[in-house]
Amino acid sequence: MNLTRLKLDRLKGAVDFCLLSYVDNFIGDKIQCDSKGHDFWVWSWDDRLKTLTFAVRGTDDLADVMADISIYPKRLKGVGFCCAGFLDSAELILSLTISQFINAHQNDFKIVLVGHSYGGAVVQIMQQLLRVNHGIKSRCISFGSPKIWLPFAKTKGYHTRVHIHTDPITYLPFLTGHILRIYSHHQSEAVELKKEGWWMKPEDHYLATYQAIIGKLYGES
Repeated sequence: MNLTRLKLDRLKGAVDFCLLSYVDNFIGDKIQCDSKGHDFWVWSWDDRLKTLTFAVRGTDDLADVMADISIYPKRLKGVGFCCAGFLDSAELILSLTISQFINAHQNDFKIVLVGHSYGGAVVQIMQQLLRVNHGIKSRCISFGSPKIWLPFAKTKGYHTRVHIHTDPITYLPFLTGHILRIYSHHQSEAVELKKEGWWMKPEDHYLATYQAIIGKLYGES
């Protein structure tokens, strides 16, 4: 894919903000954070750009998460079936943060949802929940997310799926997603990042790896 400098600028901003979701404490009030159970999220208001950016923390070892959550399909009203575990997490986080999104919507702020790995899966579903249940539009950017949708799910809203071709997590769940193809990726556009070598390595899933590749492309653009 031919990435323009404008698009790389958006991806760079998204991956940089996504990394903030791995920080536990912030100084000042520009970045807000909250958590519930194993879920952690951050958000920031930009009055100049009239944008609310919201990120859900992921994990560098999503295989452990996949072992703990339900991968059975569950119906999301108005969309179709998706992975039950990620849907449960998205519903929980949204129940605790919906006032932020309503505030942004009522004040004509753009809403950008970003997430890596587990967080990338959750924000995709949050985008659909906001649309279906609250009539709120948003953009979504995910990095290294697993397959979460059944093929006939009718997702709407702009979703940019960023993935490294050797990131092993993007093939999960392996049996129902990669082998049986019960689960699939849904996106408006897919941005594939290249690394040297064809073999899969755990570090190919690290968000820092995504940041380094995007930063390099941005510097060369």
